Amino acid sequence: MKKIFTIACLLMSYAVYSQVTPVNTNIYPYDYIVNLNGTLLFFATSKAEGNNYELWRSDGTEAGTMQVKDINGNLNGSILSNTEFGMAYNDRNFVIYNNEFYFIATDGPHGLEIWKSDGTAAGTMMLKDIYPGPSGFESPSFNFPYFTEFNGKLFFAANDNVHGFELWSTDGTEAGTQMVKNISADEIYGSNPEHLIVFNNMLYFAARDDVYGYELYKSDGTAAGTQIVKDIVPGINGALNNGYASSIDPKFTVSGDYLYFIGRIDASLPVTFDLFRTDGTDAGTITLNNELNDITNLCDVNGTMYCYAFDGNFDHSGLWKSDGTPGGTVLVNAADVMASSVAHGFYNFNDKLFFSGFAPDFSAFGLATTDGSGAGTNMVYEFESVGSIPEVHDFNSEAGSDYFFYHALTKISDFAMSIRMVQTNGSNAGTKIFSGVQPFRSTEFLDGDLYFGGIDSTDEEVWGLYKIAPVVFEVGIENYSTYTLSAGPNPVTNQFIVSIPFADGTLSVYDMTGREVNTVTALPAGAFAIDVVNLMQGCYVVKWEKAEMIYQTRMVVTGN
Repeated sequence: MKKIFTIACLLMSYAVYSQVTPVNTNIYPYDYIVNLNGTLLFFATSKAEGNNYELWRSDGTEAGTMQVKDINGNLNGSILSNTEFGMAYNDRNFVIYNNEFYFIATDGPHGLEIWKSDGTAAGTMMLKDIYPGPSGFESPSFNFPYFTEFNGKLFFAANDNVHGFELWSTDGTEAGTQMVKNISADEIYGSNPEHLIVFNNMLYFAARDDVYGYELYKSDGTAAGTQIVKDIVPGINGALNNGYASSIDPKFTVSGDYLYFIGRIDASLPVTFDLFRTDGTDAGTITLNNELNDITNLCDVNGTMYCYAFDGNFDHSGLWKSDGTPGGTVLVNAADVMASSVAHGFYNFNDKLFFSGFAPDFSAFGLATTDGSGAGTNMVYEFESVGSIPEVHDFNSEAGSDYFFYHALTKISDFAMSIRMVQTNGSNAGTKIFSGVQPFRSTEFLDGDLYFGGIDSTDEEVWGLYKIAPVVFEVGIENYSTYTLSAGPNPVTNQFIVSIPFADGTLSVYDMTGREVNTVTALPAGAFAIDVVNLMQGCYVVKWEKAEMIYQTRMVVTGN
């Protein structure tokens, strides 16, 4: 029995490629999106108005996607550009507080100030004119608010043109928006409180003054209760200084009984940053390993802190873990998988760590996972490349879900790579790649679907708001068994002989977009021939499955 399958090149392991649905392609969306009470709020401009970025809303339909309010009242827009905000999107520069969306915008006369919105034009208003005049957050040099809710109030950094950037709080009213404490005597730049985070019922942040430099601070929300935790590096630089009079991102992460961060152990040059932890006391603020460098991706999993770090040995995996003690800060010594330092590349999903990883011999790149042991560290899904190294990052999932999404830089043709959205339940077989659209970093769920701004590059560059309906997996994370399907010859020019392992399974073939182009059911066990005489040259995916078993292989057709 023979079947002729006409399929295109797919240089990947098995994946079902599903299309992304456009919601509205008449807009240029901004790289931020949030769900406020069942309505998506994001920043965008209509294509007819060019750079007029304002607050928009969507109910998930094209007709229901519209501008909330023209805050600036002209074609200049009220929102800063993507370039100005950059990678700081994930550090609470926009936030939902008391069922309202807080963000930075300018109406022109008042400069960049804090605004809030309930999703309606009438309910979109400036919180308070903190810095009178046309400058606001842009003067003297732009600082992010780092919005963080704590004890019923919203805390942030702001400049009133008297004290410089200092710690402020609000209850959502103009009268209830006040400075917490004037930490620094520098009335131009202030103390620059940054990277606010809640730990042990206190608010922690990086800040500076002319005595301590940039150090670790904490606050109970009052002026009297706002103080330095420890003068780690005495002098005007401080532990959280980059050596050039500016602050660093300490990468604050709460795990177990400690707050972890990176910082300097002394003021020497060249500047290096080491791994710290604190319990909130001077004595409890210590370094954990002074040999680690390039520390990124701090992530909590069940009270264990994981991170990427480099200790000078290129044979090490880069995956480290800590229980908060120097002796318990150790390398996860995996023989087959190394961790990548790509930003936003670690994720805790259902109490298991997933991360951007690769094989030590650089033969495989993609999604990896670990249980904290070397033996329990392995690749989940591998991506192919053209020139650049494949990487995964920017994960997202809904509470209680048995799957998550992430971004993957992967091969899309013989000449190019691009970022695509990927859905997985944590297994190789349960991984689906969504083709066509390159997503922006920020994603959000609404009514079970995943929404994001992106660019459809299948033909022309079509910017817009897109969505993905998640694939419903048949079984859970641990239930698939995946094996290699015996077949050959490979490459093939005439007939590709597949060895069907058991009777009554299903054989499927997928084209480049993942569309199932042919399926044969109820096959008997034994040899099955695929005639490739009329096929174009390329690489094809063949999958056989039955119950919870999956056998798969690639078929390379070289032509005749």
